[in-house]
Amino acid sequence: MSGYQSDTNGSSDPIEGRVVIKGQIDASLFPPFPAAKKGDMFAVSKNGLIGDSDAGQGLIVNAGDSIYAISDNNGGAYAEIQDKWGCNSGKIQLGP
Repeated sequence: MSGYQSDTNGSSDPIEGRVVIKGQIDASLFPPFPAAKKGDMFAVSKNGLIGDSDAGQGLIVNAGDSIYAISDNNGGAYAEIQDKWGCNSGKIQLGP
């Protein structure tokens, strides 16, 4: 999945017309949000929390969900970047 790009309708806005699927994220490891550009998307491979497990804050996600960057960001803890990410709860099929 890494590096896959999809362009639709010729839109220059990544959220409306272009999504870059960057790969998978294992939320069972309680990772911080990754650095990303607007339109970058990650498929969640395992249930867990993305954000900041030490502070008990974050986005609870399930395998098959996806997270996507609403704006360019440097990643990090949930409290710092929560307004820069969105989540789809949709059971995306991972792998064969």
